[in-house]
Amino acid sequence: SSHYEVFRSDWRDNIGFDTEGVQLTPSTMNANKSNPSIARNGGTISFTLEGSSPYIISKMNHNGTDIKPFSSQQSLASSSVSPDGRWIVYAQYTQHISGSTYNICAKRTTRDNTYGESVLARISAAAVDAPSFNPDMTRIIYAAQDIGGKFDIYYIPIRIDFTVDDSIVAVEAPINLTNTLSVDERMPSFSNTGTKIIYCSDSDKEGDSGPYEIFTMDINGLGIERVVKSESGEQYMWPVYSPIANEAAGADIVGYVKDDKIMYATLSRVAEGQNPVTDETDTGISVANGYERFSWGKNRTKGTIVASRTLSETAAPGLPMTYQITVDVDEASVPDGC
Repeated sequence: SSHYEVFRSDWRDNIGFDTEGVQLTPSTMNANKSNPSIARNGGTISFTLEGSSPYIISKMNHNGTDIKPFSSQQSLASSSVSPDGRWIVYAQYTQHISGSTYNICAKRTTRDNTYGESVLARISAAAVDAPSFNPDMTRIIYAAQDIGGKFDIYYIPIRIDFTVDDSIVAVEAPINLTNTLSVDERMPSFSNTGTKIIYCSDSDKEGDSGPYEIFTMDINGLGIERVVKSESGEQYMWPVYSPIANEAAGADIVGYVKDDKIMYATLSRVAEGQNPVTDETDTGISVANGYERFSWGKNRTKGTIVASRTLSETAAPGLPMTYQITVDVDEASVPDGC
């Protein structure tokens, strides 16, 4: 029987996204694959392997090579790769007498299922949307479903502990950004600058219940703006910021699912009223019901500048300099030991 697989669609200048895509996961694994996440720098991909046994998190290179089980635990929901490709965060389901509980866990990308993970929080929830990092690796955001059936958005302040095998530790307990009794706020992720959160909600600012629409808010939960409105009952899901922005115009590119199509549009950084997106474009890529989540990373080719670093006078007395880090092989993935 056929299964859902992970595909990669590359952007082609003057053409757009490849609507056919390249299948990355092999059909011989005989299981559905879901919730793919690619590092914004275009390297590692994580995904959920839905086998007959409890779900596990697996990882692979940008081109589908070197597929390995990643999580040391089972019964896992979904995962996200950090923007720099060094970490993977995921939610693990556990059953207790008091009800269902989820652990929010994180681990270095270069590890595999033989290594344990950092448990950042244990939360009572009926379900958890994919947790993800902010750009500077100081927060993890996720949505959790309470016993009443509604989703709220939370974040966990974190820091990387280099003294304990490069583990991640929670600085505080999860902090609730939304606290609405009759409204879902779901599928959150951070902007490239880390100053905004984009998410879905089934209520507009006036409180009218309806299909999921797309909103942004400041990282403190304030400044809520509706950016994509459902005009005729369209369902919008899994919004993300593109790794590419139009800095000159002061705008970002955001992607999202509209019913069963992946779309992208321009989002101004200067809010005006409800700050709606402009120039909505259909990528021509369709997604299956229940498997709508997608991820957006850079297409890294040889010679691509992926970062700049400045060597200060303190580090090199008399010789301050700025240098650039480039990809020196075709579409490099995260190297071992990174």
